[in-house]
Amino acid sequence: MDKDEQITRMAQPSKEFSGFQEARRTWVDLTRTQMQDVYFAVLKEHRGGHQMEGQLAFGEALQAKLKERNT
Repeated sequence: MDKDEQITRMAQPSKEFSGFQEARRTWVDLTRTQMQDVYFAVLKEHRGGHQMEGQLAFGEALQAKLKERNT
């Protein structure tokens, strides 16, 4: 096998990679209403606190909700 054949062979996807692609699930987003529900739940808990803490809590809550919907 010469160098050009090696490069061509390396550039082609393997069978394992192709199988992985077929097994991927479709990503499920949150609706605007679901994001608002998460926001209001976090707001109730962090009202009157530091803004940065509330923003971080909101981000973490969104991550948790997306993980719940996509696993």
